[in-house]
Amino acid sequence: MKGERAKLDCFNYMLQLPARTALTGDVCPLKDEKAQLAMESVKEVIQSEQRVMNESTYTVSGVLNSSNIISTSRCESLKELLDGGEKYCVYRFNIRSCTFVDGYGRTHEVELEDLEMSKVDPLAPFSAKLIDGVNRSEARRRALILFV
Repeated sequence: MKGERAKLDCFNYMLQLPARTALTGDVCPLKDEKAQLAMESVKEVIQSEQRVMNESTYTVSGVLNSSNIISTSRCESLKELLDGGEKYCVYRFNIRSCTFVDGYGRTHEVELEDLEMSKVDPLAPFSAKLIDGVNRSEARRRALILFV
């Protein structure tokens, strides 16, 4: 993957990323005990996102709240899943079976360390709502243009 990472860095430098890339691998159903732990983890994620939204500044909360209801956050989608009362099966992604598929359809083995080192963008759960909230206000769009 190190050679492939150099290729991706080259794409980033040229500002031309491949149209599509993917990670593929095996998924295995979790046993009931493990599925219960996964549900508790999802509840913690929901609480964490709600805490971040509650602690956000007046401006940020205004942008998030002005977003269209259709653009739901990950938190809202997960909450619907937990509150729905529907039966579902929880699966675990086997990281050791992970394969990288580049924009040309070629597959490459993925180093486990590369996946473990990756970090989550703290704004990722809110990105759709932030974009929609900014797009709904002419003043916010103008202000964003000034920063770009």
